[in-house]
Amino acid sequence: MTKQTLLVLGLFLVALLGLVTWVVLRPPAACPKVTVRFAGYTNDTTGTRRAVFTVSNTGPSAVQRLAHYRIQIPAATRWRNLAEGWLSGSGSVLQAGSSETVTVPAATNQSWRLSLSVSPEVGSMADMMGSIAEAARFARLPARYRNMTYGVPSDWIGQ
Repeated sequence: MTKQTLLVLGLFLVALLGLVTWVVLRPPAACPKVTVRFAGYTNDTTGTRRAVFTVSNTGPSAVQRLAHYRIQIPAATRWRNLAEGWLSGSGSVLQAGSSETVTVPAATNQSWRLSLSVSPEVGSMADMMGSIAEAARFARLPARYRNMTYGVPSDWIGQ
């Protein structure tokens, strides 16, 4: 190998090591500022009653709303899952200041709320960082970075 090839290879390895070090030492992202508000009821094409919610990203950066949801009812000291399901699609990215509307089957004859999951990590960079952190943990290196998801509950809906 020539000196130039060795130099390029060395610079590449140093850059890769720097990227791995940056990812491993990076703390998890903070909880995003997302709200879920009850907007009312509607019926679908089969006549089934559905609850309509507005999901708003009030934070300064984009977040991913995951497709999984939970319908929860109050228990003695916490909320208990009554039902769960998947919203259409694989989730959506909410840009800063944007909103979307989602519908779920409505719970009946009780107080309840909707809980959605969101992630502050969006895009291919987040995927790459997650892969690097997983590889570091597999190699038994202490990695602080985690691709976190956060639960975002709605206000409660009383019947």
